[in-house]
Amino acid sequence: EDGVSNDMKQQARDRLETWSSNRRYLLRINPVGSEFCNGDLDRLTSLRNLEGVVLAKVVDVQQIEYVQPFIPPGLPLIALIESALGLIAAPQIARAGVKRLFFGSTDYLESVGATVGQEVLNYPRSCLVVASAAAGLDAPIDGPSLELKDLDVVNLDAKSARALGMGGKLCIHPMQVETINSVFYPTPDEINWAESVMTAWEASTSAVFQLDGKLIDAPIIRQAQRIIGLL
Repeated sequence: EDGVSNDMKQQARDRLETWSSNRRYLLRINPVGSEFCNGDLDRLTSLRNLEGVVLAKVVDVQQIEYVQPFIPPGLPLIALIESALGLIAAPQIARAGVKRLFFGSTDYLESVGATVGQEVLNYPRSCLVVASAAAGLDAPIDGPSLELKDLDVVNLDAKSARALGMGGKLCIHPMQVETINSVFYPTPDEINWAESVMTAWEASTSAVFQLDGKLIDAPIIRQAQRIIGLL
C-alpha cells in the first residue's frame, strides 16, 4: 500500500509470490476505490502462508463488504482505521465481520490536522478500544511509533496505548519489537497477581471474596483470566 510507490505496485505483487513461499505474514492491501485494490484482491488466492489481509483506509462498512467475497475462506480480514471518517464508523466496521481493528495513527493525525503527541491519540485509541469490546473483538492494535533511535520514546508510546486498552502495537522497524513486546507482555507482578486471584477464586465458595484486603468479583476474575491467557 503506502509503502510501495505507484509505479512499483505490479512488481511488488509479482515478488510477493516468491517471497511468501517460506514466511508467514499479514498483507496490507490498497484501499477500496483506489486503482490498485482489485489487482491486490485478484492475487490473494495465489499467495502461500498468508495469515490475514489488512484493508487500508477503511471508512465504512461498504468497503468491508466489497472485499469479503475475495478473501479466501477462513482467512482473517483486518480493518485499518486511519481517518476521522473511519473512527466515526468504527463501531459498525467492528461488527461487519472483521477479525480485528488496527489504528493508522499517522494518517489519522493528518486527517484531523493534529500534530504528534500522546494527548491527541487518547481519544481515537479509546474509541477503537470501546468499538472492539462492544463487538466482541480482541483489543485493537495501535499504530506505530515513528521513532527509530530513542527506544525510550517507543516505550512511552506503547505504555500509553496499553493503558488505554490497546492490545498491541505495530512496528516500522525490527529494533522496536523487543521494546513493544516488553510493554504488552504481562509483567511478573501482573502474572503473580493474576495467579493469586485464580487460586483464591478456585478455593472460594462465593462469587465475591476478598484478597489482600481488596474485593474480587466477576470483572476482576475475567481480568486475571485475560492476563493468564496471554502467557
